[in-house]
Amino acid sequence: MNIEVAQSISSVRQQLWRTRKNLSRELHGGLQAKLQILALQIQKGIEVSPQSLIDVQSALLSAPDTQQGIQVSIIDFLGEQKEFWDGVCEIDFKISPTTAERLDSLAVINECIREVIREAINNAIKHAKSSNVEIQINLSTDLTFQLLVVNSVQQLATASNGTSLGSRLFDELTNSWSIQCNADSTEFQASFKFK
Repeated sequence: MNIEVAQSISSVRQQLWRTRKNLSRELHGGLQAKLQILALQIQKGIEVSPQSLIDVQSALLSAPDTQQGIQVSIIDFLGEQKEFWDGVCEIDFKISPTTAERLDSLAVINECIREVIREAINNAIKHAKSSNVEIQINLSTDLTFQLLVVNSVQQLATASNGTSLGSRLFDELTNSWSIQCNADSTEFQASFKFK
C-alpha cells in the first residue's frame, strides 16, 4: 500500500513539473514577447493596433495547453546530446528499440528522463570533468524504466548532500535515484515507474 502511494505521489510530482515547465515556456515565450512589443510601442509613442491589443487580451484570457509539449523521441534526444557535447565529452548510449518505443509513448516519463539525463551529463562534465559518459535505459518487467549514467572520472567529484538544485530535480522527477563514486567512475542510477 505504501509503495503504491509513493508511486502515485511520484507520478503527480512528474506531471506537475511538466505542467509548470510548459506553462513557463508559454509565458516566457509567447505572452512575454507580446507584452514587451506593446510596452516598447507605447514607450516610443507608436500607435498600438487594435489587433495587437486583441491578441494580448486573448493570450491573457486563454489557458495555455500545458499538456502539449514538444515531443522528442528518446533516440533523437540522445543523439542530440552526443552531437552537442562532441569534442568536449564522448557520449555513448544504449537503449533497445522496444524500450525506446515504449518510452516515446509516455510523454511525461519521456520528458522527465530527458531532463534527468541532461542534468546528469552536465554534472559529469562540470563537476567530475568527465571525458566519457555512457547512458543506458532499460525497461524492467515491473513497468519501471531504469536509467544508468556512468562517467569516467578524471577528478573525483564530491557526493551531493541532497540540497543542490540537481538533487531536488532528481527527487522531483524520479521514483528513486542514487550516486555511487568508484575509483575510476561515477554511476548515477534512477528509476521511473509508470502505471
